[in-house]
Amino acid sequence: MKATGIIRRIDELGRIVIPKEIRKQLKINEGQSLEIYMNDRQEIILKKYSEFSQLEKYCYAIMDTLSASYGINVMLANLEKIVYVASSAKKAYEGKELAPTMVDYIGRRKLLRGNHFEIIPLVRESQETCILPLNDHGELLGALFFMSDQRELDTVNEEILTYSGELLLKALQ
Repeated sequence: MKATGIIRRIDELGRIVIPKEIRKQLKINEGQSLEIYMNDRQEIILKKYSEFSQLEKYCYAIMDTLSASYGINVMLANLEKIVYVASSAKKAYEGKELAPTMVDYIGRRKLLRGNHFEIIPLVRESQETCILPLNDHGELLGALFFMSDQRELDTVNEEILTYSGELLLKALQ
């Protein structure tokens, strides 16, 4: 554990303030949820909460099926990085941070389809892409990606992407 040298008092309501420097470094934004744990040594541990962590097995099974059925890369990202990849491209993409341009497009909350290699660094020039932002009651959670080298992603794939996203969001509720 890294020592920061920062000490905070607990107020009368039991709150503490996480220093701005730490929030900035860990990309913790106002209103973001944190999970609170306590380990065996009686230490309090704060962890950024991810709605996707609640769905892992269910979500990943759907994505694996879509990837195998259509022969395409299916990826799930939160607003910082790719959290799961269903395809042979797992090593190339999983855990990669999203570029600011990609986060910007996801933030627009609109389906993005086509070849966007010049804007989105994860996409190669030869790839067709379909990106669906995932919103839960107005809160932007991340995005679902379809990427393909071999085939053009047509409107059928768009519909599958949209239905898959809706299914994942329903599971979150």
